[in-house]
Amino acid sequence: MAHLFAEALDKIERVQIDAMVIAVSLKGFSGLSLLKSLKNRGDVTPVIMMSAYATHEMAEECLNHGAYDFLFKPFRLEVLADILEGIKKRNDRLAKMGVIS
Repeated sequence: MAHLFAEALDKIERVQIDAMVIAVSLKGFSGLSLLKSLKNRGDVTPVIMMSAYATHEMAEECLNHGAYDFLFKPFRLEVLADILEGIKKRNDRLAKMGVIS
């Protein structure tokens, strides 16, 4: 399953992404491991982690490893929309400052 992990990282690096929503449990690898790898590589893309089975401790661990936010499934689309709006405003501010393009 390591090839799926490497493939996910490769795809993420090849495209410009405004935000990512990643499940904690992915087929073949851990979403938390993917988050850690992204942050260790210096990726500043906001990551929203989500899970239907996670505990509050898992959510806290994701946030401690650089997740922008955590969603417990099921969630209302309005909640995701509000988070994404916050990311858009953040990205707009960072772009004006020349931190991101």
